[in-house]
Amino acid sequence: MQVGDAIFNAIPSQWLKDDLDHLGIPEDMRLLFPVVKSASAVGLYLGLRRPTLGRLTAAALIVYFVLALGAHARVRDPALKAAPAAGMLAWSVVAFRAFSGAATAAG
Repeated sequence: MQVGDAIFNAIPSQWLKDDLDHLGIPEDMRLLFPVVKSASAVGLYLGLRRPTLGRLTAAALIVYFVLALGAHARVRDPALKAAPAAGMLAWSVVAFRAFSGAATAAG
């Protein structure tokens, strides 16, 4: 999911520009999205061998998606528009718990 999202954010599209404009994301910050999303994909992948890194990456994603939900709430988006961020937040919590269990078992 993170790799696909990183690619989506790296390829300019009018829909993405309009959405980020709506959320009030400054233009100069938008270049960070593909970098952060790619780094998170790498962190999750490497976390399969190093659960502590996976747990740290998942925790960072939890913060990221909580902030994303806050951005949607700030502009009073309907729940359906924020649903992808909520779903990814839930997935990140599951990943955090999975890596936490793996770290405990490994360690």
